[in-house]
Amino acid sequence: MLFFARKVWLLLAIVALASLVFGLRQAPQSHQATYKTLRPRGYNAQRGSNSAAALQYEATSHSKQNIFWQHTRVPLEVMTHLVHDLHGIDKVVSMFSSQRVHHVVDAKFQEMLQSPGQLFARFNYHGTTFFFTKVNEHGQSQYAKWTKLMHLAPGSSPLKGSPFFIGKLREAGSGSTKPEAEWIIAAAPATKDEESHLEQLYTGGLRPNWMITFDEMIAELPR
Repeated sequence: MLFFARKVWLLLAIVALASLVFGLRQAPQSHQATYKTLRPRGYNAQRGSNSAAALQYEATSHSKQNIFWQHTRVPLEVMTHLVHDLHGIDKVVSMFSSQRVHHVVDAKFQEMLQSPGQLFARFNYHGTTFFFTKVNEHGQSQYAKWTKLMHLAPGSSPLKGSPFFIGKLREAGSGSTKPEAEWIIAAAPATKDEESHLEQLYTGGLRPNWMITFDEMIAELPR
C-alpha cells in the first residue's frame, strides 16, 4: 500500500513538473505574439528596449480604441501613423517642463500654432483630430526659447533642433466659434538620422501633400 502511494505521489510530481516547464516555455511566446501586434510597421526587434528612448506601449484592453501610448491619452494607432508612418521615426525621447513654467509652455504653444509657415500632419481618429507639429522658434516671440522651457528625459542628450508636439483639436470654448488646440505629448527623435530626416521634411522646401497649416486643418472640420 505504501509502495502504491509513493508511485501515485511520484506520478503527480512528474505531471506537475512537466506542466510547469511547458508553461514556462509557452509564456514568453504568448507575450511576444501580443507585443508584436503593438509595434509599428517596419519595427526592428533588434532596436527595441525598455529605455526612455524607445517607443513604449500600454495595452489596456483588446479594443484598438483603448490601446494608448504609455502614460498618455493618445491612441497607439494615432501615434503609429503620425510619428512612424508619416515621419519615419521609430524611437523618441520624452520632453518635460517644470510645473512653474507649464503655463508659459501652453502660451508659447498657442503662439506657435498661429505662426506663418507652421505646418502640421493630422489624423482624424473616430471623430477627433490629432496632429503632429515640429517645434519651431518663430521671429519675435514674447516668451523664452523652447530650450529654456523644456528638457528631455534624465540621461538623454541635450535638446536639439527637432522636437515635436502631438496634440488634438477640441471644441470651441465659451465665447468662441473656433476650435481650440491642446498639446498632449512633447518629444524628440532619439537618433541623429531621424532628427535629420525630420528637419529635412520641414525645412527642405519639398512640402509633402499631407502637411497643412493650422487654418487649413480647422477648415477641414465638419461644420
